[in-house]
Amino acid sequence: MYEFVESGSIVDMVIALVLIEGVALVALRSIIGRGPGRLDIICNLAAGLALMMALRDALAEKSMAAIALWLTLSLVAHLLDLWLRWRSALSPGVKKEG
Repeated sequence: MYEFVESGSIVDMVIALVLIEGVALVALRSIIGRGPGRLDIICNLAAGLALMMALRDALAEKSMAAIALWLTLSLVAHLLDLWLRWRSALSPGVKKEG
């Protein structure tokens, strides 16, 4: 079990589950016509996936540059996700809290 975690294989398994989740969420939205948009789902999951890739590289003792790249990509996806949420919350016809 220790080698499964140390090698990063556990992270690969979680990444596969997150990808399945993304496909399921996009399919569900297509079927019922409600819920977050595709870009919202992609940005949210991309931020988490990039963090998982950084963890995987850290467990595999990859270079700090590779880890920093994944962390930077996670930040960009997170900021895009926040921007999309704010833009959606401020759209006309949507009640604003406050």
